[in-house]
Amino acid sequence: MQSTVRSPGSRESLRQDLPFTLKDVKAAIPDYCFQPSVFRSLAYFFLDIGIIAGLYAIAAYLDSWFFYPIFWFAQGTMFWALFVVGHDCGHGSFSRSKFLNDLIGHLSHTPILVPFHGWRISHRTHHSNTGNIDTDESWYPIPESKYDQMGFAEKLVRFYAPLIAYPIYLFKRSPGRGPGSHFSPKSPLFKPAERNDIILSTAAIIAMVGFLGWFTVQFGLLAFVKFYFVPYVIFVIWLDLVTYLHHTEADIPWYRGMTGITSRAPSLPLTGIMAFSTKFTIILAPMSPTTFSILFPTTISRMPPKRLSPSSVIITV
Repeated sequence: MQSTVRSPGSRESLRQDLPFTLKDVKAAIPDYCFQPSVFRSLAYFFLDIGIIAGLYAIAAYLDSWFFYPIFWFAQGTMFWALFVVGHDCGHGSFSRSKFLNDLIGHLSHTPILVPFHGWRISHRTHHSNTGNIDTDESWYPIPESKYDQMGFAEKLVRFYAPLIAYPIYLFKRSPGRGPGSHFSPKSPLFKPAERNDIILSTAAIIAMVGFLGWFTVQFGLLAFVKFYFVPYVIFVIWLDLVTYLHHTEADIPWYRGMTGITSRAPSLPLTGIMAFSTKFTIILAPMSPTTFSILFPTTISRMPPKRLSPSSVIITV
């Protein structure tokens, strides 16, 4: 196994052998880590559902504008916890049963308007192309020349308001990757054999949108905003924030014109595994989807967009 390193002050990368292999890394992980527990997985899922139901009951009972900000943040965070459960279902780590993974995946993702199979498949593509500037599906850097060609609206969405861009991504795919909706069975994101899965997940989303429409008609637009829309926005911010921090690290090299990139991923610098930035630190505890801690510094300033030059970011091999 080899590692790619960059000399201080240099734009050129060097290759060096590492004293371990990918097999050694996997062998160092205890066997029980590869054995999913259905009981524990379902316990976390139902715990999340119980907390969400409890928060709704408290908010409806108090109906207080003093409590709603607390409710919005807490419920939006729990929506994010549901997404994490569905994420594990998409990876097949929730259980060894594909049926159970698909069922809980839909029950977790549909209420937060994420098409489970559409997201699962594009997310699989992302993992299988990690670090490949040409084929990765999300959170890849861009060269400075591309940044200079962007219009104001694109820069605004991609760099100055990135924490609310996820719903757009579901409809339009990542910029520069061509057309592709996570809701269309004919999208180039998917293979023909996967179309029935996409139809199922899209039908579930349509049903959820129909329910939200019915709720709005029955209880009014204000109720929809208070009980669903604001928590949903908080969830989207959590999703974009965590994934941005997980996928952004200046010292992690990117490659083009290369296959088999995933075999190299474990040998790359590990500084980007934890979610750190200079102004904001978030630490996700591995205990459960609902258990995490957040460390805020005294002041948080807006992080400016990175202007990336082709030679300093894109490593050609």
